[in-house]
Amino acid sequence: MVKLFGKRKKMTALKKAQFDYKRKLHQYSSGCAFLSMGGKSKHHCGYCGIKVRSHHLQHVYNHINKPLFKCNICETGSNQKEFIEAHLKQEHNGEGGEIYDNRWRHLSVIKEVIKACFRELYKDPVHTPTIGDIFGLKRRHFDLVSELLEKETRKSSLRWAAKLHKAGEEYRPA
Repeated sequence: MVKLFGKRKKMTALKKAQFDYKRKLHQYSSGCAFLSMGGKSKHHCGYCGIKVRSHHLQHVYNHINKPLFKCNICETGSNQKEFIEAHLKQEHNGEGGEIYDNRWRHLSVIKEVIKACFRELYKDPVHTPTIGDIFGLKRRHFDLVSELLEKETRKSSLRWAAKLHKAGEEYRPA
């Protein structure tokens, strides 16, 4: 078999940590802990009666009249992330703006709307995520990233020392 695009680079420990953090944060804050997989069949929404095959969480967000996502520049909010992305491009020219994920503040509302919309898909998780869980996740991630960056800095310093030694110069760390 021929590989068309070459070898994939090995993911660094820092990238793995970032990926793992984003995945866990999404699991804690999005409400997916309360929703089982829907499969390929369509499910009727208990609020509006629409048949929904996929993107159940997005459908649930449409029923929530609270700003689940916000612009960090002007506090414009929406329950759709795509709306805030478009807002950042149009209103702020995409410069310096970020989307603030506000879903964790409304997790109890998300849970209740999931129950009302898709009772057959609702599941009560073993552990309901709390704000303490999210802060703990952020603290552990910060500690891990700090440790990984420190290791990377030490490795880089050793590489420079080896290069300078090979060139006949002396390495003096700052």
